Amino acid sequence: MPTRSSTIIAILFFLVAFLSFPSRSFASDFKTRYDVDYYLSEEGQTLSTHAVFNLKVTNLRSDVFVSQVALAFPKSFDIRNLSAKDSIGEVKPDLVHDDKNIQVNLTFREPNVGRDSINAVEVSFDQTNLFQVNGNIWEVIIPTVEDKEKESYTVRVHLPASTERKISIAKPKPSSIEGDVITWENPTSKTIYAVFGNNQYYSLKLQYHLQNTKITPAYTEIAFPPDTAYQKTYISSIRPPPEYAYRDEDGNFLGRYKLGPKENKDVSYEGTTELAVQGNSEAQKVLIDEFSHQKKYLLTQSPYWTISNMTPYTALKNVKDVYNYTVSKLSYNYERVNSGPKRMGADAALMSPNEAVCVEFADVFVALAREKGIFSREVEGYGFSNDAILRPLSLVTDVLHSWPEYYSEPLSRWVSLDPTWENTSGIDYFSSFDLNHITFAIHGKRADYPLAAGMYKVENTKDITVRPTFDKPVTTLQIRTDDLNIPSTLTDTTIYKTKLIVRNMGNSYLWNVPVLIDATNLKTSLSQTVIPVIVPYGFQEIPLELHSSQRNQKVNASLKVRVLGNEVYKSTFTVIPYYYDLAIKMVFLIIGFAVIMGVVHIVRRKKEEGIN
Repeated sequence: MPTRSSTIIAILFFLVAFLSFPSRSFASDFKTRYDVDYYLSEEGQTLSTHAVFNLKVTNLRSDVFVSQVALAFPKSFDIRNLSAKDSIGEVKPDLVHDDKNIQVNLTFREPNVGRDSINAVEVSFDQTNLFQVNGNIWEVIIPTVEDKEKESYTVRVHLPASTERKISIAKPKPSSIEGDVITWENPTSKTIYAVFGNNQYYSLKLQYHLQNTKITPAYTEIAFPPDTAYQKTYISSIRPPPEYAYRDEDGNFLGRYKLGPKENKDVSYEGTTELAVQGNSEAQKVLIDEFSHQKKYLLTQSPYWTISNMTPYTALKNVKDVYNYTVSKLSYNYERVNSGPKRMGADAALMSPNEAVCVEFADVFVALAREKGIFSREVEGYGFSNDAILRPLSLVTDVLHSWPEYYSEPLSRWVSLDPTWENTSGIDYFSSFDLNHITFAIHGKRADYPLAAGMYKVENTKDITVRPTFDKPVTTLQIRTDDLNIPSTLTDTTIYKTKLIVRNMGNSYLWNVPVLIDATNLKTSLSQTVIPVIVPYGFQEIPLELHSSQRNQKVNASLKVRVLGNEVYKSTFTVIPYYYDLAIKMVFLIIGFAVIMGVVHIVRRKKEEGIN
C-alpha cells in the first residue's frame, strides 16, 4: 500500500496554540506528545527565556506518515536564535511572514514510515518578552496546545536558581513544584497564567479638571484611589488638598472641593498603590460589617443594570453560570475602545453582543447576577496590561477598565472577576484574580457615580499615568485632635459635653483605630473605643461627656487621649465644689450690685445738684 505524507501545523495565535490538519482525521492517523520547557535567566531588571519545544508524533497507520511540522507565532513574539533538529540532525527552518504571524516550517530529512514509528522534532529559541518583569512581580502568559487528541502534554518552567521568588498565582494550578521547576501536566485551558511575587506596587499620577459653570459657588467631589480588600493606597501629595474627605457607603474615597462662580480648578494626585495576593487584612472586619448595610441596595436595578426579559436566562442558576454566560455571549469590539464609546447598558449589550467593551461585560454580569439574587457591583479603574489584544486597554486616551465583583457570603468577602479579559485572553478570571487591576471607583449603589479618575476632563487630555515600581511605599503616621473646648476650671456637679475629633493627617488609611481615654479625678462617658476607618484628610467625631469623680473638694484633674498608642491630647483642670463656684458668683453678683447702686447714687446726686 502506498504511503501518504501529512503536515502537522501547530499555530500559536495570540498565545493560543491549536492544530490543523490538511489530510484525514488526525485521531485515526497519529498520536502526539508535547514537552515544552521554559528556562528563565535574570539579567538585572529583565528576564530572558530559552524555550525548548519537543514534539513526538507516532504513526498509527502504515500508509500515512508525517513529513513536515509547522509552528506559527504572532508577530509580537520576540523570537531569536531559532534552531531545530530531528532524529537525524539539524533541520533548517523555513520562515514565512504575513501581516499577523511568523510561520516556521520544518521538514523531516528522513521521516520514519510504518505503523507505530515515531518522528520527533525539537525546536528551540530565545524570547525576551514572554516573561514580563512588572515592578515587584514576574508575570507570564504561556501558550498551550489545543489538541484534543494529544497523548500527553507537559509544560515546565525552570526558574533561575538564584531567585527567591515563589509562584503566588497560577491558572491552572501546577501539577507539581519541585525546587525551581514548576510543572503542568496536560493543561486544558487555552493559556497558562502565572505570577511570581505576592505584592505589586504602582506609581500613580492622576489629574482632575474641575469646572463650575454656575454663577454661584458650588461644591464638587472627586474620587481618589481607595483602599479595598486587596488594595492599599499611599499618598505622596494631593494639590490642592480637599477641604473635606470621607468614605461613602460603597467604600469610595471622596474629596470635596469648593469652586467659586465660573471657577476652574485642577487637582493633582500622586501616590503609590499596593496590590496584594493575600489581601488587606486590616480592612477585612470593616468590610464585613459594611456589607450588612450594603445588602439593601446591591440587588436593585438601574438603567444600566436592567434586564427587560429574563426568560432566556432561566437556566442560569449561580454566579459561575452568570459569569460563563457573560464570557461566552459577548464579544470584545476592539474598534470601539478608542472612540469614547457610549455606555450601552446590559439590555442593549445583550441585543448587540458583538459591540461590547469592558463596561458592557461588567454591566451584563451585574444585571444578571442581581436578577439571580447575587449581591454584585461594578468596579472602574485601571487594568495594567502589556498586550492590548490579550488584555485590552487604551494607553493613550485614558479609557478605563471595568470589571464586576460579587459578595461571597460563605467566604465573607468581595470576589473580583474579569469576564472581559477571560474573553480576550482565555485566562481564568473566575477562580482567582491578578495584581493588575487598580480600583479608582466602586459602583454599588449607583451605576454611574462617582466618576473615576480620568473622567474629570475639560479637554482631551492625558490624565492617567500608571507605572509599576520596585519601591515599597512607607507609611507616614500622623494623627491630630482638635481642642476639646473644655474650660480649665470645672465644677464637681456639672456634666460637660464635647466632641473628640480625630484627624488623619498621614498618607494612608487608618483601619480599626484604637482610642484610649485616661482620666484622673474625672469620669468620662467612654474610656476606649475603636474607629473603623479614617481616610487621609478625613476625621472622625466621637461624642464625649465628662464630670468630676470627686465631690465637695477642690482637686486637680487631667485628661489624656491616646490614638494608635500615641498620645495626641493632654490637658489639666481644676475641679472646685459647686458652692465655690456659687460663692464666687455671689461675690461677683454683690460686687456688680454694689457698682450698679453706686452708679445710680452718683446719677441721682448729679440730678439733684442740677436742680438746685
